[in-house]
Amino acid sequence: MVSVSPADMEELLYAPEPHRSQNLRGLFTRMADPNEDPVFVVKYALEINQELRRRLHGASAAGFSTFGIACLNAGIVRAMIALANKEWPELDPRLDQWVFIAQYNGIEALSILLNAGDIPQRRGLLDSMLQEGVVDLCMRLIRHRLCLMRRLGINTLQCLASESMLGEKVSPSTAANIIEAVCLYALNGPSDFVFQLNDPATEWQAKLFFIDDRTPISEAKRHARRYHSITQESALWIAHGLLCTFSGHSRQFCSDMIKRKPQILDLLLNCAIIERSASHPESDASATACEVLALLFHLPCYVVPGVDISPPRDREYKDPSWKETLRAMAILTSRPDWLEKLIKVWTRIQEEDTQIFQNVVATSAHAYAAFGQKTESYMVFENRGTSRVVVLRFIALLTHAADLCSIATPQIESLLAIAYLGCRKTQPSQGLFTRDGPSIENHKEVYRLPMWSLDTPRLAEASVTVAPEHIMGPTAIIRLLAVLAQRKALSAIQTLTEAPKELSPSASFSQIQQITHPDVIRRIIEISHKRLRVRLDHGRGSAKGTHACDHQYAREAFAQAAELAAALVALDTHTEGAYMAEIRGARKQLVIALGNAAQMALNLEQWGKAIHFAWGASNVSQNIPPGEELSQDIIKKNKRRIDQANTGLRAEGVPFA
Repeated sequence: MVSVSPADMEELLYAPEPHRSQNLRGLFTRMADPNEDPVFVVKYALEINQELRRRLHGASAAGFSTFGIACLNAGIVRAMIALANKEWPELDPRLDQWVFIAQYNGIEALSILLNAGDIPQRRGLLDSMLQEGVVDLCMRLIRHRLCLMRRLGINTLQCLASESMLGEKVSPSTAANIIEAVCLYALNGPSDFVFQLNDPATEWQAKLFFIDDRTPISEAKRHARRYHSITQESALWIAHGLLCTFSGHSRQFCSDMIKRKPQILDLLLNCAIIERSASHPESDASATACEVLALLFHLPCYVVPGVDISPPRDREYKDPSWKETLRAMAILTSRPDWLEKLIKVWTRIQEEDTQIFQNVVATSAHAYAAFGQKTESYMVFENRGTSRVVVLRFIALLTHAADLCSIATPQIESLLAIAYLGCRKTQPSQGLFTRDGPSIENHKEVYRLPMWSLDTPRLAEASVTVAPEHIMGPTAIIRLLAVLAQRKALSAIQTLTEAPKELSPSASFSQIQQITHPDVIRRIIEISHKRLRVRLDHGRGSAKGTHACDHQYAREAFAQAAELAAALVALDTHTEGAYMAEIRGARKQLVIALGNAAQMALNLEQWGKAIHFAWGASNVSQNIPPGEELSQDIIKKNKRRIDQANTGLRAEGVPFA
């Protein structure tokens, strides 16, 4: 066994240049040598890891330190990945743990280095790691016999996907393979973690779960279930990071993923119903799985479901992304038990006793203080809110694919109660720290930028947006009612004497009859109008901001208001005017919402998005009845917006219309 003193390490790692770089090249060659003593390797791997962490100073995206640059120039990437891949021949069993500790610290050092880099440095380091086969390495580590090494594979992939740009580098096939692997990992329970961290032969792993190596193993291994839950959470953030990219993946990319591995939809739905752990009640694993599903089916912002955005010269135009999304929906609805799984995501939250988990949060906040993480009840309510709005988003989207996907009328009826609950009345949000949990849930919306972009001043668009429940709930239920009316099934529900055979076991037929009663429908329409006005006002408030991000957010809010207005218009059309008096005004609001969205896109010089919104507004204006009282000024303003967008497109060499 080689003896390595602190003085030896000081002389080798911290010598003045050019000696340090020469020393590092020699050191990395030795560390990658399968015949090298593992104790020597682990001591240097640990020291390099700690030095990179010290240089990070808690501030990411500031740029590599001089030590980090020296390590990169000396070949740290190739050396550490080779170290993680190598096996020591005829190793003394007593040294077994040293091998894994060395590999763990070596790969973790690369993640620490990546977190320290600015955007160009992160891209360069990612490319180097990909060239050395880091993805294949991590996929093998996820299946490792030791929970520590599985955690290493998960944490490394999460760093590459969330803190760097792995999602921009992989093919649909590779992305699907990774998502399948991390979902399978997340669905494994904590029993193996608990066993390994309490088995005398493998309990040594517990110390590496804490950054502070002074933590006694006896203290560390008490938290095995929490370790597992945190790693489970990280696994799903990998899937999220692969899809939540700077420019956003095309619908073709996501559709190709689903075609290659349709089982990822089943796995994500299963992950979306992961039970809350008493040791980690604030886990966002299930909510993150829901966001991943939303990312897989997210439409470009200018595609507003239910709105004709075709240009005047081509009324048969259908946006390619819409077609791909419908194809993906067809695959989803062909999966076994898809409807019951979607319903279960909602019912798991609905049936949860919030007082019990709030008590658990209060207890765990003290018990897990050693992790340096804050545990607050609002975090749990936010996660619940995310899951709720994504379910409602899917319900609304499914209504547009109901015929294409052969969704039976009883299946549509089975979703009515969920959408109705999504229309619940709550108090206005008073911020994250309000004690009113339902209000936090009801006002929670998804507006997600790539995680790595939060550390940079670079302008980034949200990769996925979902309106809050108080908007998404009315949108979903109005759309369900519109489809039932289109199928001439809405009024017939009141005359049925028994539940349809295909109705979900979780659905109450008497409740469905109550929801579809004309008086209740009128009340739902009234609520929808109020919520529509609230969302428009919310968009106007954001539009007053002076930053690009204010106009991006306002554009999304206006588009969400437009979708709700379009749903009301569809209900009016398919009920053949039965609720004409109650719905009156929706078409005017639809024109206003689309026009405002177009203006926000123009402010951002997003000419293509602007022209689609403006076309939509113009198309609705042509069919608006006199009773809507739409002023000619609004119609003219939208025509000017089309002209301005066309001018911008032509200046960029893209004559559109």
